[in-house]
Amino acid sequence: MARHVVVDTETTGLSTQKGRHRVIEIALVEVVNGKLTGNTFQTYINPEGRKSTPNAIRTHKLKDSFLLDKPLFKTQLPQILDFIGKSQLVFFNEDFDLEFLDNEAKLADSQVRFSTDFKTTCVQKQVMSATRRKRHISLDNACRMYGVDTSLRQVHGALIDAQLTAELFIALTAKSERIAKVPNKTPRSTPEKFPLPRTYENYQINFCKNPRCANYGKPPKFPEPINKENFTNNLGDYEVKVVRLKRSDSRKILFCKLCNSSSIVFSNKSLVQEIKRLKSIYRLQAPSCPNTALQPDKRKGIPDGRRYEQIVKKVRGKELPLTRLKPPCENVGKSILKHPDLYWLDSKNTKKLQNTKGLPKIVYPDSKGKYHNIREAVSQTFKCKSCHTKFSAAINPQKGQHNQQINYALFSLLVNKGIINRISEVLRINHDLIYSRIEFFYHQCIQFEQFQIFKNIKNLESRNLHLSIDRLHFFANWTSREDARRTPLFNTATVENNTRFVFGSTLNFDFTSDYISLYKEFKRIGEYSKEPFKRRYQQYNLPDENLLDDDTTTPKKHLLVQQTYSMIAHIELLKDIIANANSAYIYADNDGGLDISITKALKDLILERKVQACCVRKGKLKPDEIELDSGFRWISQNEPVIEGKHLDLKLLTNCDANMLENASLHGVDNFFQILRRRISMVERPFKSVPNNNDKTNVENDLSSENTKFEKWNLYGSYNPKYVSMLIEIVRVFNNFILTDEKSIKNKKGLDRTPTTPAQKIGFANKSFDIHDILEFSVTSSALQANPENTKSIA
Repeated sequence: MARHVVVDTETTGLSTQKGRHRVIEIALVEVVNGKLTGNTFQTYINPEGRKSTPNAIRTHKLKDSFLLDKPLFKTQLPQILDFIGKSQLVFFNEDFDLEFLDNEAKLADSQVRFSTDFKTTCVQKQVMSATRRKRHISLDNACRMYGVDTSLRQVHGALIDAQLTAELFIALTAKSERIAKVPNKTPRSTPEKFPLPRTYENYQINFCKNPRCANYGKPPKFPEPINKENFTNNLGDYEVKVVRLKRSDSRKILFCKLCNSSSIVFSNKSLVQEIKRLKSIYRLQAPSCPNTALQPDKRKGIPDGRRYEQIVKKVRGKELPLTRLKPPCENVGKSILKHPDLYWLDSKNTKKLQNTKGLPKIVYPDSKGKYHNIREAVSQTFKCKSCHTKFSAAINPQKGQHNQQINYALFSLLVNKGIINRISEVLRINHDLIYSRIEFFYHQCIQFEQFQIFKNIKNLESRNLHLSIDRLHFFANWTSREDARRTPLFNTATVENNTRFVFGSTLNFDFTSDYISLYKEFKRIGEYSKEPFKRRYQQYNLPDENLLDDDTTTPKKHLLVQQTYSMIAHIELLKDIIANANSAYIYADNDGGLDISITKALKDLILERKVQACCVRKGKLKPDEIELDSGFRWISQNEPVIEGKHLDLKLLTNCDANMLENASLHGVDNFFQILRRRISMVERPFKSVPNNNDKTNVENDLSSENTKFEKWNLYGSYNPKYVSMLIEIVRVFNNFILTDEKSIKNKKGLDRTPTTPAQKIGFANKSFDIHDILEFSVTSSALQANPENTKSIA
């Protein structure tokens, strides 16, 4: 009689040495003469205080609290040995299980050594030998190869795994023919008519990412039809595969046959939508004739553009005064800033500012230190020369804010790590007012910066930009105290190293779209049931959809943007500015997605040799050593820009000596440090400390509702909408107000006037103050820029 005992274990981790991990479950299954007898032994084990790692818990689902009352291994060892007897042991992965069994026997002061006292068989090695594989194979794949049913296996458990291993061992012994490969989980799909997204609004980003490849910038050709229903799978020099790691993480990958590089297939439509959304935020909003003749549409953001004129109509011989809808005006969209000759100036509207009772008077200093007292807030009325429509635009955007005297102090506190609760106490204002003013400051900062760039963009023509790009990772947990799972946020920033000017900072969080309507749309069109690469709105993480980590979640309000879509849109947003410079050297952090974003979004500028780019990591290579990475070369930088920080460079494009010598991320690193120090919401998180009772209740329970005390980040309970706005406020503050005065003082012998990053790069000829941003309006700037057109109409 040939008797075998199949053994499997579950553990708290992967190693008895590095983590001193322990066995928490063991199962034995009897096989006699190549058949299962149904005789089994299974028990859970108390690991004596050793906690399971998060990855281990995700595998076997055994909580630490569940194991507290289970027996120790040494008390179960006699029963285990009695069940085994003198039989041969069978494991799926004997190296792993024997290491833990020998360790447990040693800790139990037993003389037994499973690895030497018993004959053993490793099923995994048998499968690898039969299929001539060099790489390890999983139990699931091995079972599929030999037709073993795994449908009852919902989670990894020692007993079910031992039973599957036993069936696999029997099947492997019975089969004589060699199986060449693992069968596909899903049947092979028929070739599609459109295996890749079609061009959308002349935008196509699916092509080889390697600028040195002949396929760079050339998208694959679509399959040719065989008949009305069938198509070939010939994509020219490309190949498309679907990779399904997890249901929520399945991807379509584009492979280049010429250089063997690969990249994710992106939805051109989704990218265009995200790029348009960002551009609408950063559009310089200059007034123009509002006579569009369109009815209002709140969903599409269309204001009421209907204008009427008085006419006289004869009815039965009598003249009756009537109104008639004006036709659309030809001056719609032609702003007073770019086309001042299309408009007349009409009257000015004035209003005396009032001090709110209980608040300080309206006094605040300007950039020269002079204090401004009560002044008049005014708006200017314009008249279109074409359709004679009148419209007004604010000269002082603070008009109507009865307590505008708080604006200067509130702005100052927000950019100096002010905490909302403390600001509310100091200024004696409520939270709603603070949040509404954050929105006001946000719009003022964007419009102020866009006007300065519009006015001075020509100054970039002679400049060689050295741009560093990286992502800042932080969390927000603002939805509910009952659900402490956090929302992961990524802020992509681009900074000019030599001047510290921050060209852009994009958070992967969309607070501008009508998320309620989109939530309904997602369900209506069945987005949740589709593969991620087949969805209509691929730029978003769907609400309530699981992210990669169990302790993270999507926001309950607004929309979380996919990281790579956010990065590509960020770089597309900067493309027009970069195109105005003489050349640009781009240094990106070695981040999966940044190399794809740069080489694809800046394709035209790279082909024109106006842009050179590389990725940067901490130095690993020796001088003159080269490492190949998916068609790109890693080389060592000869002399680091920052002393002691040696770097390796992955050359994304052809690079000259100037690029290699100046490669560094110090510009973007400095900006991220400023954000951490000036915004409490993005400071590295502190976790709340539970009291003894709470800690006792949760230390052995990993359910989301009971771990809120362990997971809650004190500085993370803010709406990401306001985090995004504050990042933009600090960015503009850094660019136009924050000078290098401190650096000058620290450098002995250096005597010059402190300047801002905007002055250094040429976007400003002076340093500004908070006062200049608060009172900025495109209208007043347009009037100052065109004094010859300020004569009012008669």
